[in-house]
Amino acid sequence: MAKIMFFIKMAILALVWCPTHLGGAPMLPVPWIFPSNVAAKAFPPLHICFVNMLTKVNIDGASCTKYACHEYRHVWQWNHYRDLYQWWSNHMRDGIFERYYFSKICAIEEDARIFGRTYGKKDGEALMQKYSAAIMEAAYQRGLL
Repeated sequence: MAKIMFFIKMAILALVWCPTHLGGAPMLPVPWIFPSNVAAKAFPPLHICFVNMLTKVNIDGASCTKYACHEYRHVWQWNHYRDLYQWWSNHMRDGIFERYYFSKICAIEEDARIFGRTYGKKDGEALMQKYSAAIMEAAYQRGLL
């Protein structure tokens, strides 16, 4: 029952709250049945947010809002910083993404974390400008990552 309520809350937030409060198109929440510690994942090109119905994370209303803001921010990033978003997506298999996931260098995740943690009041857009796709690719080509 708690998982169904989580999905309903995510659906309301993604379809109603996010577009009106964050100034964008709605996201379609899709149930995702996969056991893990991940509560939700965004697929920005299609404006879809996968909501994990078997999550082990204890979700309350505030956390649900933070997850929605975090995932919605990835949709915004896709629309405004597509080159950087794609750069990080392209490096998910070579270990770069995992290695820098919790650092400011991974600007797309740090931006989404800030955005989610503050319910959309603050963001890390300056980090995405500082660590642009061109800068990240240059560092990668030099073997600095």
